[in-house]
Amino acid sequence: MMPRPPAWGLTGFWTGSHVAGSATAISALQRNNVHSYQRPDADHVEFDPDAEALNGHAGSVAFSKIAGDKIRGNVQIAYKTPGFDVNELGYQRRADDVVQRAWVQRRFMDPGKYVRTKIVNFNQYSRHNFTGDRLELGTNVNTHWEFQNLWSTGGGVNLNTRTFDDRITRGGPGAYRNPNVNGWQYFNSNSRRLISFHWDLNFFSDFSGDSAQHSSGLEVYPRLAFRPTSALSGEIGVNVDRNTANSQWVSSVTSGDGTHYVLGRLHQTTTFLNMRLSYALTPNLSLQLYGQPFSSAGRYENYKELLNGRAGREAERYAPFAYDGNADFTVLSFRTTNVLRWEFKPGSAFFVVWQQGREGFRSHSDFRFRRDYGDIFATPSSNTVLVKLSYWLNP
Repeated sequence: MMPRPPAWGLTGFWTGSHVAGSATAISALQRNNVHSYQRPDADHVEFDPDAEALNGHAGSVAFSKIAGDKIRGNVQIAYKTPGFDVNELGYQRRADDVVQRAWVQRRFMDPGKYVRTKIVNFNQYSRHNFTGDRLELGTNVNTHWEFQNLWSTGGGVNLNTRTFDDRITRGGPGAYRNPNVNGWQYFNSNSRRLISFHWDLNFFSDFSGDSAQHSSGLEVYPRLAFRPTSALSGEIGVNVDRNTANSQWVSSVTSGDGTHYVLGRLHQTTTFLNMRLSYALTPNLSLQLYGQPFSSAGRYENYKELLNGRAGREAERYAPFAYDGNADFTVLSFRTTNVLRWEFKPGSAFFVVWQQGREGFRSHSDFRFRRDYGDIFATPSSNTVLVKLSYWLNP
């Protein structure tokens, strides 16, 4: 008789980091946006231009209910000290935070007449830095349903309180973010059919109370997948994302009266196409093609500066600013990866990979779908060809 798997789990870790180098290198590390030691309104860190090392540690502990037909859950707390840095080993977005998470899941796994399974999740989360600023505090509820016809859908809503963004000026003073609501929804038809439809949607809206300062966003991503034969499959979709950010970072401007941290109201439209094709010419010879043209245009208005100092932190601390630059932009990009794979004997394969990248930039923001996507393929390109041979030596 097989032993029953454990129903509860306790996990955790602790790790430390030590980065050593020249004073120039460590100064750059202290000032990057992972650490931001130079922040003028931070009481718990101080930039040291003569330091030749940066030390930190991080840890986590989580208690979970990992089995059960009806209820599962997890409670976790984790932290990274301001000096913790492991970016040579992986990707670390920031240090200086204490994170708390709680999650409860209700499962309905017994199939019914129309529904195969349904799941409801409840989440609560918070994040602070080591000076006690509340970087995140909110709650979420989400649900996922699968039906007897193999269609599926789900979605969730997050409700977030007012928080403090200590990275908004890329090393300058921090500012408050308005409370907001955001959410997501998806839908998938039966992917076993010849053609299936898939849909993703995300939305965001803050509670500013003033339409002239309101931040919002809406993203939709419909796509079609097809599989006419077992050897041929593909997908094509278009993503459209339109958002307005009332306080988007622009630049820091140094003048005779000091440094001005400039932000603006950004209206941005981003679109991309996803195209994927996979074809097995023979059981041992296959071709995969992928391409993504991308365009993003942003227009700024109402430039303002974020005033320095912790005094008056309970106020918005913004003042109009006569910014004489042009922060508007249009970014054009194209990425494609194409792979030919031939398994000429069991365990041995020959690969040919071609990648192309194109990048373009314009300092204006009049988005035009047809023109911009036509211009993508007129931008300079870089091409990479990779040939790989693997041979299995079987004694």
